[in-house]
Amino acid sequence: MKIKKYCRRNLKKNAGYTLIEAIFTVGIFTFVIGSLFTMLIHQNSFFNRTMSKFDVSRMTRKVMNIMVKEIRFSNLLTVSIYDRPMDRFGVTSEYRDGKSIEFQVPVDYEPKDGDFTDEFGRLEWGADGQLDWSIEYCWDSETEQVFRRVWDENSVLVSEIEIGSEITSFSIKGYSFKAGPDRYKLDSAYKIIEIELSSVKTTMAGRTLDNPISCTLSQRIMCRNS
Repeated sequence: MKIKKYCRRNLKKNAGYTLIEAIFTVGIFTFVIGSLFTMLIHQNSFFNRTMSKFDVSRMTRKVMNIMVKEIRFSNLLTVSIYDRPMDRFGVTSEYRDGKSIEFQVPVDYEPKDGDFTDEFGRLEWGADGQLDWSIEYCWDSETEQVFRRVWDENSVLVSEIEIGSEITSFSIKGYSFKAGPDRYKLDSAYKIIEIELSSVKTTMAGRTLDNPISCTLSQRIMCRNS
């Protein structure tokens, strides 16, 4: 009898200990899985935000680089800054907060001999290899797109190419240059062109961001052939 009672008592103790151990194990397992799941969510969010930052920066830099590479070869005598795209009755904004810039670059027109001068040694001005054509870079505030457009000598639109999207602000200004502490001054007789672009991303993976992702670039251009 004593042996049976002892065995029953020992079995009960072992059963109770096993149950506590199982509960403890399940608790640890649940905690570990929950921690891993939370870590995965944070890592995924961090990855998505990093990629979004890269996309915003890449687009802004792409648009800026395309414009700067061409505008710097122009002559200020061929440059006009407008308050809106040319086909929307854009008027000259002189130098403040322009949304469109028109200019010409040297072209190899006649004779086509590999240089950009005529038979008298004078630079030939135009766009896309055509004399007296012009290039326009403009921003559509409604669609947040930036376009490169080419106009012929009769102000007829020849081509239009989107060079960037999701550009939330676009500004072109003209500055003069002088010696002194305030070397750059907004001026209608500008010698330097400043372009500023911004892109802001407010949503990611279908949700609104508490802290929007943004990128702003500013570049001052001195025309080489002025």
